[in-house]
Amino acid sequence: MTPLGTLTNSPSIYDENAREVRLTSYGEPGVPLQVPKLAPEETFTWWVYQNQQPLIIPSLDAETRFPAVAEMLKNRGVRSVCALPLTTVHRRLGGLAVGSIEADAYSREEVSFLSLVANQVALGVDDALNFDASQHAKEALRAAMSERTRLSAVRAEIGMALARQDTLRGMLHTCAEAMVRHLDAAFARIWTLNSEGHELELQASAGLVWMVVTVEFRLDNSKSV
Repeated sequence: MTPLGTLTNSPSIYDENAREVRLTSYGEPGVPLQVPKLAPEETFTWWVYQNQQPLIIPSLDAETRFPAVAEMLKNRGVRSVCALPLTTVHRRLGGLAVGSIEADAYSREEVSFLSLVANQVALGVDDALNFDASQHAKEALRAAMSERTRLSAVRAEIGMALARQDTLRGMLHTCAEAMVRHLDAAFARIWTLNSEGHELELQASAGLVWMVVTVEFRLDNSKSV
């Protein structure tokens, strides 16, 4: 049996790490309502999450623990509230609150029925959260595997280039091309100090090519590079 005159219901999740209640409130006929930003302690969800038992408010006019929520609900015609924890055998999730336009609308039998409803909602929410976590984990694994594959490919190509009997410029050019190809780089340039250690010389260039300008960096003998 459900109470007549039910006006709002609010399933919500409490994020303990962020200390934040993700609250959605629905009026008739199931349209989401605007909910102001509230501290967790100001919400029914936080209370039932912490206490793990139903919260019955026979009259919002006499309620003093949740002034902001009580005032918001009274402005929408709600006179009494029943809030229940959303909890599974694995974890605590949040809360489910229903409100009625009737005062003292929630008897013991009605609270028992709503507790059964809350248990089913908790199972559904838990499944949805587990699915989201699984999807995020799969995406993270795919990204990590893709990155590992790219790094393995560039290491292998650079290793082969350095092992070949080639000129220094030839080897470094192959290395620059490998970095552009496997690391999504727009361009790669490799410079080395000349034999005297005073000038940087461009040895290899790959990728985007603008107007080529040769720049010599003359280094102060007193500074190390």
